[in-house]
Amino acid sequence: SNNNQNNNFWNTYASSLIILERYTEAKEVLQKALALNPQSATAKYNLACWYSIHREIDLALEYLKESIDSGYRYHWLNSAKDDPDFDNIRQDERFQALLNLPPESSLREE
Repeated sequence: SNNNQNNNFWNTYASSLIILERYTEAKEVLQKALALNPQSATAKYNLACWYSIHREIDLALEYLKESIDSGYRYHWLNSAKDDPDFDNIRQDERFQALLNLPPESSLREE
């Protein structure tokens, strides 16, 4: 769908801005992506990265949890494990608890 393409564009654009360390623009773009699609796990994950980089620990954990909870759970868990953007929160016990969540047998992966 067109909305999906839009969402992919904004998320890819934001990821590129983060790599370029253009953080203010990246946050604006991610907020736009989330406004366009409030269910976007990708936008939530990228915002979690943004907040972690900026040492806003609670917000980083909140958005990471939301991205994990919004589908493709194992994709986001595996991404977070090795993502250097989370180095600032990696030692936080809440981050470690998030990554060690027991599998939800009631939820089948799409």
